[in-house]
Amino acid sequence: MATSRSAKAKKSLAVDFSDTEASGIIAEGDYNLEVTDVELKTSDNSGADYLSFTFAVEDGEFKGKKVWHNCSLQPQALFNLRALLEALGYEVPQGPMDLDPADLIGNTCMAAIVHEKYEGKTKARIAEFLKAEEEEEVEETKPAQKNEKKGPKAKPAPEPEPEAPKSKKKVKKAAVMEVGSTVTFEDDDGNTLTGDITAMEDGNATVLVGEDEWELEESDLTLA
Repeated sequence: MATSRSAKAKKSLAVDFSDTEASGIIAEGDYNLEVTDVELKTSDNSGADYLSFTFAVEDGEFKGKKVWHNCSLQPQALFNLRALLEALGYEVPQGPMDLDPADLIGNTCMAAIVHEKYEGKTKARIAEFLKAEEEEEVEETKPAQKNEKKGPKAKPAPEPEPEAPKSKKKVKKAAVMEVGSTVTFEDDDGNTLTGDITAMEDGNATVLVGEDEWELEESDLTLA
């Protein structure tokens, strides 16, 4: 006579994924970001100090996803940190400035995120920090002056038609490779790298990629 097996009781687990990131890479585009961490580090290659920023996407499909960005503290590369501080709303002087990295945590900005290939993998990186555009002031039209001439009533002059508001046109400047430009190039293994030019001289350029500096000919570089 066959015996019947008793069914095992199912056990459920409560798992909280609140502090984990959703899978997938952040799509290219403009995002509102919040500074969640800032660390002062030293490059193993150059021995120079830099600030390592961690950002989190504030809203949308990729809310909570992290993206990282480094700002070198070398004088020739401070344009990168300046752009970030201005996007965060800081007034950066043309001179010395006292900066506590911890004060930057919690501040928000907007940035353009692009994809790049690094060691065969596609990664999201910050290509540019964006400032909020100032609204264009619209000039008020002055009322027409009254005809103060005494005597027979003259027919009132027709009121001038209101002028259409002037549109704010943006004129794109021709892209020029210079110090501060973001460029791409291929390394010896055929990987495409992206970095910022920190110095240029006699047809050669120094490009900062993360913590590493590359000495390259301008002909090997392409504007990003």
